Parts: sequence; structure tokens; C-alpha cells
Amino acid sequence: MNDSHYSSPEGHPDVDWLEHLVCPLTKQRLHLQGDKLITTDNRRRYNFKNGIACFLTPEERKSWDDYHIKITNKPIVAHPHYVRFTDGWKIMLDMGCGDGTMSASSAHKVRHIYCLNPGYIALQVLQKRGLRNMYPVNAFGEKTPFKDNFFDGVFNIFVIEHVGDPLPMLAEIHRILKPSGRLVIATDTANYYRFLRPIFQWKQMGWRRGWRKWKPNDPTHINMMKPANLRRHLSKAHFTIIEENIHYFTGAFRAKLGWLPHSIWESWLSYMFVFVCRKF
Repeated sequence: MNDSHYSSPEGHPDVDWLEHLVCPLTKQRLHLQGDKLITTDNRRRYNFKNGIACFLTPEERKSWDDYHIKITNKPIVAHPHYVRFTDGWKIMLDMGCGDGTMSASSAHKVRHIYCLNPGYIALQVLQKRGLRNMYPVNAFGEKTPFKDNFFDGVFNIFVIEHVGDPLPMLAEIHRILKPSGRLVIATDTANYYRFLRPIFQWKQMGWRRGWRKWKPNDPTHINMMKPANLRRHLSKAHFTIIEENIHYFTGAFRAKLGWLPHSIWESWLSYMFVFVCRKF
């Protein structure tokens, strides 16, 4: 990245990353004036305050801010599982990043990490990590403020279950991903989340205590999937899956159920799955 268009005005250090943002509606370039990001025709203005590029109104992000308030005001420990997928990436997007827990472990190896989230408060928590190459962007996944073919890789980790119709979001990822880029997408298996997860939680907490403490499914989880469902969505969005990582239950009972068809294992005996995809 260069600083030919952004000279770090007073109060806004390290803003050269803004040069690569565009209007999510018109895809015009933006320039920073005070605390506003303004399109080249001066017709649209977006807020840039406290280091966060905001493309949503308070009303648009309110439900997500209310949701995050209930979680924590401190960053969740960075999740190391997904680091291996970011080899060779220079610019990546963590779509639906929350507080950056899934991408923070890659901050030492990926030069620029754009962190997009519909909630503003989660991005404020992200900033508490103090990682200067993680850039907070408040926007929706189906209307992102990025140029075509921009990213080497995109994370969509435990996001798609929050989206009623995932095709517009997947189409947007297809647009902003480089031809050689990779999409890493993960979600919980539907039947595990709906039926088996409560049982395992009860067992861990004790049946009596677990029964009192267990809460209904997260109300924002409106589109739980089986692996087969996500394969169909990805194909419709013109992605090819090049690697599948389906996480199955382990233990003595697994050996006893080895005779079951693969489709049953996928649907009922896996608890999450991760697909790595490329554009076709």
C-alpha cells in the first residue's frame, strides 16, 4: 500500500489503508476529509471516527450492537486453528469478524487484514487487541466497500448461519476475491447445533445444573446447515471446493458406528465443517 492519497491528517494516524475503500453502493473511490469519507462526486458521505470506517447508520447496526453487548467487552482469545490457511496471503478480509478472534492469530504473517462487521461495538473491542494491521470496517457482507479482485483470501468463519439468504454475500465475496484467491468458510453442523450440542453441554455441566442453565439456540442463528447445503450454495455462487475439513465426534461410540453411510456421518455425527474454496 502507498500513501499517495492519504497523508495521515491530524487525529488520524495510519490511515493509508483507507485508500483502498470504495463506496459500497456506487464503487466510487473515497477521500478523507475531516471525519468523513466522501465519494469523488461528493454525493455520499460516510463516517470515519475513532479509527473505524462506518458505512452503516446506528439504526442499521443496532441489533448487532445489542447482541455483542451481551457477550464481552474484552477481546476473546485469538483462535489459532485457521492460521494455516493464510500462507502466502498479503491482504485478507475477515468478514463478520466480531472482535477478530478468528484472524488475530494471522496478524503476524498477513500484512493487511481488513475486518468487516455489521456491529460497531465488536470493532471497538477488536481495537483493544492493539494490532495495527487489522483495519475495522462497519458494513454488511452483501455490500462491502472494496474494489473488485482485491483480496488474496477471505475468512467467513461462523458467519453464514447468521444470514437468511447467503447468496448475495457469497456473490460479493466472489467479486472482491482475486482470481487466485481463497475463501475459507466454516459453520456448525445443523443437527449437532439443534440436537446434540445441548446434550453435550448438559453432560459437561451436570444434568441437573445443565437443565437449569441451558438456553435456547442463539436467535441470530437463522440458517444452520449441513455440509451438503453449503456445497450447493457455494456452487451457485461459482465457487469450487478444493479442501474439506469435516470435524467428527471422537470416542468409543464412533468405532461402533463406523458402518453408517457417509451422508449420515456428515449430517448427524459431525459438529462443524470448514471448506476452502476458489473461484471458477
